[in-house]
Amino acid sequence: MSHRDSSLDSSMMASSPASSTSSLDSPPQGATATSKNGGASSSSSSSSSSPSWGRWVADKYTVQYAIPAAYAPAALQVCITAFPLGVLFGLVLPRITTFVGQVFFEGTHQEGLAWYAHAQLALYLGAWVVFHMLEFMVTASFNPTRLFSDSFLLNNGVHYHIAHLVALLEFGLTAHFYPCSKAIGWTTWVGMLGVGVGQVLRSMAMVQAHNNFSHIVADRKRPDHVLVTRGVYAWTRHPSYVGFFYWAVGTQLMLGNKMALLGFVGALWTFFSRRVRAEERWLLEFFGDEYRQYAKRTGTGLPFI
Repeated sequence: MSHRDSSLDSSMMASSPASSTSSLDSPPQGATATSKNGGASSSSSSSSSSPSWGRWVADKYTVQYAIPAAYAPAALQVCITAFPLGVLFGLVLPRITTFVGQVFFEGTHQEGLAWYAHAQLALYLGAWVVFHMLEFMVTASFNPTRLFSDSFLLNNGVHYHIAHLVALLEFGLTAHFYPCSKAIGWTTWVGMLGVGVGQVLRSMAMVQAHNNFSHIVADRKRPDHVLVTRGVYAWTRHPSYVGFFYWAVGTQLMLGNKMALLGFVGALWTFFSRRVRAEERWLLEFFGDEYRQYAKRTGTGLPFI
């Protein structure tokens, strides 16, 4: 992937749907889909009307896709990436389940727990896994011509990983030496709300933009590139950025990290203020007055940007 921001790797967030990439957008040739019960093409079994959600989900499990040999390395990379994410989610899921039960039946007291047994840590790691899995899954489902083997957004630069490691370090140290600071409180619930709302907003932005979404900023306008202004794009010009911003801030509120929270807010604001300015220069060039009018009636959704 190219066009990465040098100050804070474009890692920290995919570009707004309106700025889709101008390369690598042709669908793979030679990939065929056959059904398990007789090799019939998936297209032949679909009706002229749009399939139901149930049918769409069922097709994900009842259709086998032949992977051309040239794409085998990409398929292997996807497996190698998804497997440890699944393992990590499996490790934290029991603690998350226990926490949910405590909320409804026992209360949320965590006295005497080791730092790694706190519910906030499991919730944070679970949210992190879900975010990266959804980046790939939503792209594969709704924007397959922009799908890359690293669409998980894990291969996105050292700054992103340092930020999360610092957050984990702060949580571990404070939970070990000052366990009372990690009691479940209002900041935990506000953080969980931010994570949930941010994730939903980001995924909705990717779904509604469809093939107009890209993880890198476009510097050329494709023939099929249109300006999306409906749905969540009627609320904010950059819903994918807004979603990630509040998701990331929410993770630090949920963990109760004071220093990491300040660092995340500062780094994200700096990154997005630069990214939005650069991206909107291209959007004005692509769409002219149409984008100018859209920008007048719709804000960015990001604070002070």
